[in-house]
Amino acid sequence: AEVGDIVEIPRPFEGLGRIAAQMAKQTIMQKVREAERQRIYEEYVGRVGELVSGFVKRFEKKGDMIVDLGTVEALLPRSEQSRAERYSVGDRIRAVIKEVNRGAGHQIILSRTAPELIMRLFELEVPEIYDGTVQIKACARDPGERAKIAVASSDPDVDPVGACVGMKGSRVQAVIRELHGEKIDIIEWSENPAKFAASALSPARVNRVHIVDPVARRLEVIVDDDQLSLAIGKQGQNVRLAVKLVGWHIDIRSESELKREVAAQMEQLVSGGGTPLSALEGHLPETVLEQLKAKGFVTVEQIASSDVDHLAEKLDWSLAQATEVRAAAQAVVGERPLEPAPSASTSEERS
Repeated sequence: AEVGDIVEIPRPFEGLGRIAAQMAKQTIMQKVREAERQRIYEEYVGRVGELVSGFVKRFEKKGDMIVDLGTVEALLPRSEQSRAERYSVGDRIRAVIKEVNRGAGHQIILSRTAPELIMRLFELEVPEIYDGTVQIKACARDPGERAKIAVASSDPDVDPVGACVGMKGSRVQAVIRELHGEKIDIIEWSENPAKFAASALSPARVNRVHIVDPVARRLEVIVDDDQLSLAIGKQGQNVRLAVKLVGWHIDIRSESELKREVAAQMEQLVSGGGTPLSALEGHLPETVLEQLKAKGFVTVEQIASSDVDHLAEKLDWSLAQATEVRAAAQAVVGERPLEPAPSASTSEERS
């Protein structure tokens, strides 16, 4: 034997007492449990996000559900269960694997509220998704209430929305039944954020979408008055899901609100209330002017007389950018000279 080698020394069992035997038994059982936990971890760690099926075995005190997956038990926490669903012991249930742990307690954590659940269910129901012709680009859920998914097709001859809906809605209805009635809006994905946002606010009809700030990812959506409540949705649900789906902040305004704002601006200009913001064209980028209008600035004088800190806070700008914008406004109203610079950009635009 060499230094560092393990040497086994036989020892007769006759000399061991009851306590030593019990300790040996406990050590062996502990090693067996550790080996079993390692086996489960290695088997399931690569399956996170995968759909699994099992049976409800029992419920814990806090409403957590223990699910029998056949060879192992998994935990479906109350926080990962949909409010619209009720299960009993023995019921069949499908869920996605959310995480796999090494430590003590239940190793496999399941979820019925994760967006991945809808994605996996559509993969089962829609062959075009399974073979990759149609891709689910994004998914947003209010579990038990409503969900929105954005789909795209790599084949111009395949309608991604139609493929997911199926003949007479058969495919999407199968998913809705599995989710116990959760409504699902299927939307065609677009690289154009304005077009994507207009579709994401379905079923509301959108008139126009303006990109207010591409850096901060802010959009302004204009709808008819009778579409405003539909676009916002019950307790803001529709716009909230659209924001999650598109990944941009969305401000929704009605046509009447926009007309009132324009009328107020015209009235102020007619009454000699100041210089219109259009006078800043050529000094500031169009995106910055759109931001100023969206925040209620009507005249150049309003900007020129604004406190820099207030301006930065109101428009979510840096102090340097707010100072630069105010300087441009002051120059236009004649408080100090400024050479026109058609290619001028704010410090944020340059960054």
